[in-house]
Amino acid sequence: DSSGTDNTPPQINLSVTAGDSGEQSPILIAELFDANGINLSTWEDHDPMVFIDGNMQDTLHVGDFFYYSPESFQNGTLRYPLPYLSSGGHTLTLKVHDTYNNPASETISFVVDIKTPPEQIPDRITLLQNYPNPFNSETTIPFVLSGSRRFRVRMEIYNILGQRVRSLLNTVLPGGEHSVRWDGRNDGGNPVASGVYIYRLRVSSAAVKGNGAARGGVYQFSRKMVLLR
Repeated sequence: DSSGTDNTPPQINLSVTAGDSGEQSPILIAELFDANGINLSTWEDHDPMVFIDGNMQDTLHVGDFFYYSPESFQNGTLRYPLPYLSSGGHTLTLKVHDTYNNPASETISFVVDIKTPPEQIPDRITLLQNYPNPFNSETTIPFVLSGSRRFRVRMEIYNILGQRVRSLLNTVLPGGEHSVRWDGRNDGGNPVASGVYIYRLRVSSAAVKGNGAARGGVYQFSRKMVLLR
């Protein structure tokens, strides 16, 4: 309980960045501070949690995306790629506890602006979990594009700081089941360190012309994976 000497809740500085125009997967960025540290334990739901549009049923547990600042146990940053969101206004609430279980929450409003005509939107884009996960030397990332069109597809790997590590795919693909492999190396061919990584799929929602140029918006999906050396 919070019967200790600390009755002060954590401080939250919350923002949502939409990135490039047309993206449907904004990124939550939260700067957190508490004199006694942030509680990352999932015991009794005291880990950092996200609720979108007031939906308390679909809780997103995001503690794995929080990292303390170097040489600090009091402050750090949480970066979480949000799931697919429809065009329009949304709200997001982040709830955290400190190590004395004092709760704090912050709510932010933001807008996802998609200008893609409905007839250009693919029926379904599914980014599946990589396997194996965690992995050591190589992992496979499967995804599904539904529809009869051809789409411009990009698959990239990012570290937890949002820095791009590797570009795996930048090509045109037809609808269907696809996969790409990652060998745990960066664009320079060097092995990357153990840790949590984000793989991000970007798919243009319009038919691709013969020269590979695409029109319309961009749909973006992200998942996390763990590399263990």
